[in-house]
Amino acid sequence: MPFFQYKNHNIHYLQFGNGSELLIAIHGFADKAETYLALETALESKYTVLAIDLPFHGKTDWKNSTYTVSDIENVILKLAHLLGKKQVALMGHSMGSRLIMKVLPHIYRQVTHLYFLAPDGIRIKGLFNANLVPVWFRKWVKNRLERPEQFLKFSNFLYERKWIKPVAHKFVGVHLSNARRRKRLFNNWISLTHFMTYPWKFASFLSHHQIPIDLFYGTKDFIIQPKEGKKFTKKVPHATLHILEVNHQMINSTLNAYLRNYFETIQK
Repeated sequence: MPFFQYKNHNIHYLQFGNGSELLIAIHGFADKAETYLALETALESKYTVLAIDLPFHGKTDWKNSTYTVSDIENVILKLAHLLGKKQVALMGHSMGSRLIMKVLPHIYRQVTHLYFLAPDGIRIKGLFNANLVPVWFRKWVKNRLERPEQFLKFSNFLYERKWIKPVAHKFVGVHLSNARRRKRLFNNWISLTHFMTYPWKFASFLSHHQIPIDLFYGTKDFIIQPKEGKKFTKKVPHATLHILEVNHQMINSTLNAYLRNYFETIQK
């Protein structure tokens, strides 16, 4: 079970593949590095893949209550150093794409390719929008919901009367259900104040530096919809847009088969 030390934190990661190029994969919220194993047969011949457990996720032991852009940048660089690589491709799913968007201006000279899967950050909406809520309010909510029993009852009350959507009711029930999940939810929410993104600036940055990027969206994804990718790629002519019949949790056998075929096609 591989770990590496960053400051006083123990970062867990998985390694697979034997390709000549390095790819570092960053998962989304409430997910883990092991999710990327579903893409192993698509990636293994082209890339050596290092997939990390983000702070407050999986087996990573993160001592602080938040993380910053500098933390994610240094974790990526340290991973590349572990394999003796100076160049790296980056893959991010959902929130993982947002983190990469903020780190990229600091390390873009070392980045060979970007793969964004249902990317948050390009779409400026939703509960985890880092551009919406001030940090003092996030901390206040965190303190108020250390004992969430009354809030959960209120959520049930609203749901029974169909005043909130099922997805919102489920989200509250799952992520406030125990102390570990509440810590993950609120510490990430507060950390995301460091990861404010501006899609038009990111599009301009990609175009200026001609950084290759593939974006993947799912027709069944009600969280981050393909129309967002279509709007974005109009601003980045060299970007490649892929639309699959999958939902938001798109790291699965369907994407694996699609990627395997895609890589075989572009290598011909």
